[in-house]
Order: sequence, then structure tokens, then C-alpha cells
Amino acid sequence: MPPMKKRLITAFVGFLAFFAVALATPATSYEPTDYIAAPQQQVASVIFQTPTPTPRHRVVDTRQLQCLTEAVYYEAGNQPDKGKEAVAHVVLNRLKTGQFGSTVCKVVYERSTKGCAFTWVCHGTRAKINQDVLSNVKRIAQVVYSSEQPDFTHGALYFHTLKAKPYWRKFVEKTLVLGDHVFYRKRPATNV
Repeated sequence: MPPMKKRLITAFVGFLAFFAVALATPATSYEPTDYIAAPQQQVASVIFQTPTPTPRHRVVDTRQLQCLTEAVYYEAGNQPDKGKEAVAHVVLNRLKTGQFGSTVCKVVYERSTKGCAFTWVCHGTRAKINQDVLSNVKRIAQVVYSSEQPDFTHGALYFHTLKAKPYWRKFVEKTLVLGDHVFYRKRPATNV
């Protein structure tokens, strides 16, 4: 197949995918500050395959934002807003290190011989969606993803619930307790 025809087909498929998402999403989600960028920006980015920048210049990739939203929803949907933000920061902090995956989705769906970074990924546990909570989580994920919120977790890469007692907590430094979660970062290297 000629390269030009292949690009046109790819653009058309992307265009159709966008409209499938747009039609399945309530009209109120088209606010520019919400989960998906305004439709005009999205259509342009699909057709010309150029990302849509956010006010702070982080590129909005709707698939990556969806993965971040899922992680926050299933890990912290029952937490206060700051707890939801903290979980989003953990995902993005893990991305920044390059040790847990090269995209948000790879970080969220990371699997290893020891299991998954996020329990719901391995167990396939997905509760019935509460639309009010999901709307709030989408908003929070968008704000954190677009770098509009400073990282108040102090670089946290790990977290667990207060009830859990994971073995690895002995090897990391606690940065924050928020809601039902405890957050940690790697211990700074010591020059001894």
C-alpha cells in the first residue's frame, strides 16, 4: 500500500475513533478544562496527528490520560481529592524515572514476576463505575497530568493503604500519609 494512502487511512481511523469517544461522552465533558480537550482541538490533532498542548505545554494524549484516570479511580476513588491527586502524582513520578514504563499506560499496567504495580490490574478488580466519582477523578487527572498542580508528595513513587504492610516499606522513605494511603519515595543515596 502506498505510504500516502496508509497515512490517510490511519488519519481516517483516528478520526472515527475520536467521534466514537465523543458520541459516548456526555456533552458536559467538552469543557476545555475537563478530561478531553475541546472537540475542535481534538479533531485537529487527530487529522494532522499533532498533539494538543495544555497551558503548561504538556501534550494531552487522551489514551494516557484515560490510563491515569483509571489508576486514580480504582486506587483512590474513595479518597479525598488530595488523595486522588497524590495517586496521580505517583503515577507521573514513576513515569519521570523511566524505570516503570515509558508511557502513563505502561506505568499503570506494568507487570513483573512479583506482580503488578497496581493491585486492580493483576486482580482485574473493577468496581461498578460511579459517574459522579468518575467525573471528579477525570477533572483531577487532567489537572495533574497537565502539570497544573505541584507535586506535594515529595517525589513519591509508591503507596499502600494503612491496612497493608508491604515488605518493601522498610527500604523506602515515607513522605506523606493522606486519607487511607501512605506514600513513599526512594531513600536518598548516602555518601558514607
